[in-house]
Amino acid sequence: MYFSWLVFYTSFLLFLFDPAYYSNNGLGFFLTKLEQKLMSLRKLQSEFTYHVSLLVLYAYSLGYELTDGHALRCEDCKVGRKYSNHKKRLARDYNLFKDGIYLDRTEDHRVLGEWWEKQHPRARWGGNFNDGNHYSFEYGGRV
Repeated sequence: MYFSWLVFYTSFLLFLFDPAYYSNNGLGFFLTKLEQKLMSLRKLQSEFTYHVSLLVLYAYSLGYELTDGHALRCEDCKVGRKYSNHKKRLARDYNLFKDGIYLDRTEDHRVLGEWWEKQHPRARWGGNFNDGNHYSFEYGGRV
């Protein structure tokens, strides 16, 4: 009895996750588009992480030090915008220091922000909208 349930359950899981089944039964287009959207966000998150690491290295090469400000925000967070790219893992805020002194003005981030925007077509710097320590990738029309 146990073996027959195991075979049934395994067959059912293979049925659920078999892309050939869906493409042969008219659902392939829907699932492919959904998968592309999800994978494109995940891929973009990976690209963002890679480029943020380059930003950190660039900042240190100029003699700055960074600490994390806001990185990932939960969906229920009261801080920031309701549809923030922090919630999509596509934005980070950095606290900037030079010689141990905290630099909190947008202008202090200008060198990094202008460099950041040249690194990727979706890279956006918050200094263009009065949030100088914000570095993000545009996604869904949001920065």
